[in-house]
Amino acid sequence: MYCSTFGYNGEVTVNGRPRDMKAFKSNVAFITQDTSLQPYLTVKEAMHFAANLKIGTQLKHCSKRERINKILEAIGMYENRNTRTGQLSGGQKKRLAIAMELVNNPPVLILDEPTSGLDSSTSKQCISLLKKLASEGRTVICTIHQPSALTFKLFDHLYAIADGNCIYSGGIDNLLVFLDDLSIPCPEFFNPADYCKPSLDEKLLSISF
Repeated sequence: MYCSTFGYNGEVTVNGRPRDMKAFKSNVAFITQDTSLQPYLTVKEAMHFAANLKIGTQLKHCSKRERINKILEAIGMYENRNTRTGQLSGGQKKRLAIAMELVNNPPVLILDEPTSGLDSSTSKQCISLLKKLASEGRTVICTIHQPSALTFKLFDHLYAIADGNCIYSGGIDNLLVFLDDLSIPCPEFFNPADYCKPSLDEKLLSISF
C-alpha cells in the first residue's frame, strides 16, 4: 500500500509485506486513553453493539451472546452486565473498553496509557488483565507514564524512550543490571521506573560531552 500523508510518501509494510488495510484493521485493536462509552447503555448492551459492528453477520446471535458472556467472565465484569456504563468505576470502564475490542478476537492490542486516571490498585488489576490476555497468545503493546513498582513488575518487555530516543530495550529483570553497568545502580526499595529515566538522561548527557 503506497500512501501520502502530510507531505511524506512511502510504502507501509507489515513484516516486510505491503499492508492490507482490510486485514490489518481486523487484526489490530487500538484502545485510546480516554474511554468513550454511552452512559445509558448497560454493559451487556454495549458489548452487543460492539459485536454487531465488528463481527456483523459472520456469527449467529446465540454465538455472539456466548462469546460476550465468556469475555465478560474473563475480565470479571459478568456480574456487572446489567449495570449502565455511566455507573461504572474508572477501572471497570477501562476493562469494558478492552472487552469491547476483544469481541472479534484481534491478535494485537495497542493501548494508549491504559492506567491513566486509575489508582495504584486498579492499575495493577488492569495490567494483570492485559498480562493474562498476552499469555493467551496475543501481542499487547501499551504506553505508560510513571508506572508504580507493582505495575512495573508485571511487564514482560520494556522499551524506554527519552526525547524521542530509545534509552533501554529488554526485559524488566535486566534493567537493574543495565543500570549497574552504567555505574548508576538503582537504590534498594526504589521504583526502577521512577529512577531509570532521569538517571539515564544525566548519564547519557555526561557521556555525550
